[in-house]
Amino acid sequence: MKTSKFLFSLLGGGLIAALALSPTDSLRAQCKSAEWKPLFNGKNLDGWVVRGGNAKFDIKNGEIIGIVAAKTPNTFLCTEKNYGDFVLELEFNCPAELNSGVQIRSEYLTEDRVVKDAPPLPGQKPRTVKLKAGNVSGYQVEIDYRSGRTGGIYDEARRNGWVYPQVNSQQDKEFRAQGEKIIKAATWQKLRVETSGSTIRTFIDGHLRADARDTMSSTGIIALQVHSSPVRDAGKQIRFRNIRIKEVSPTPIAVPSAAK
Repeated sequence: MKTSKFLFSLLGGGLIAALALSPTDSLRAQCKSAEWKPLFNGKNLDGWVVRGGNAKFDIKNGEIIGIVAAKTPNTFLCTEKNYGDFVLELEFNCPAELNSGVQIRSEYLTEDRVVKDAPPLPGQKPRTVKLKAGNVSGYQVEIDYRSGRTGGIYDEARRNGWVYPQVNSQQDKEFRAQGEKIIKAATWQKLRVETSGSTIRTFIDGHLRADARDTMSSTGIIALQVHSSPVRDAGKQIRFRNIRIKEVSPTPIAVPSAAK
């Protein structure tokens, strides 16, 4: 009996400790035993597919180069595989006049869909969301120097608003002020994204940028964006390199279902 009680106490204590871990702590604990895997082999676009507009993607010196095309919608270079809970790292280099981003937990829609009572964006109420076929929709880690929200999380072609920061709030003001100090256009900077359950965190060069909670989607593709741009920007380039990922066991979250 003493041995049984000891084992029960030991196991119970371990279970309580595990349950006490925050999503971020749990993710980091799992990552210690996970291995980094390259998402880009540095040579070709095996495992990726272009969706949306007609911008081109090239490969040179181990980099993925997105080339702006005039008069075309947003273009995305998408992974063929879906990812749920993970740590993603990459480096990006984007001119100040361009807009780009990295999609996570996103999807390419082949048909229109309606989602009732979608989780609200900060400061808003739940509402019905209409999704259009032909779009890549989902969370986007923003790269946009003009807005000052590089590293923020935008809900692309879905709720069409900011998950983090909450726009026109003190949080937004502080977020953009920090961005002015650490974000540098036309310079290689490192992006890190951590997802665990409903938690999404982003870092630029080790600086925490976004720390969001949202349940709109729990898994999906990763994609690199070339934003639609005016004719004057045609031919300009956005570059990505050293793209790698650590996958961990998924943390279940409730996500909205499509309307029937």
